[in-house]
Amino acid sequence: MGGIKEWNIIKRILGYCPYCIIGKQVVNKVSSNKVVRKKSEQNAHSEKRLIEGMKTGRNIALIGVFCPIFWLSLFMGESVSVLLFNAVHSSLFIFLGGTYFLINFIKFRKHQFLKVKQNDAIC
Repeated sequence: MGGIKEWNIIKRILGYCPYCIIGKQVVNKVSSNKVVRKKSEQNAHSEKRLIEGMKTGRNIALIGVFCPIFWLSLFMGESVSVLLFNAVHSSLFIFLGGTYFLINFIKFRKHQFLKVKQNDAIC
C-alpha cells in the first residue's frame, strides 16, 4: 500500500514538470474529438480556440525562458559547449512558442476584423 502513496507523490511532482505539461497539451490537442457546431457557436468556439492557442504558445516560450537545465548549467559553471547546447535548446523553445503565439494572434486579429466587417455590412 505504501507504493501507491510514493507513486502519487511522484505523479504530483511530475505534474509541475514543463515537459510533462507540454506532452499533456500535445496529447489533448491531437486526440480531441471534432464536434459539429452551429455557425454562431463556431465563431465563439474559434475565438476561444485561438486564444487558447496564444496561451499555449506563450507557455511554450516561457518554458524556454525559464528552462531549469539552462539556468543550472549557467550557474554551475559548465563548459561553454554545454552552455551553448542548452542555450540553443532553450532558444528553440522560445522560437517555437513565439511562432505558435504569433500565428494564433494573427488568425485571431483577422477573425476579429472579419467579424467587425460583417457587423458593419449588416448595419
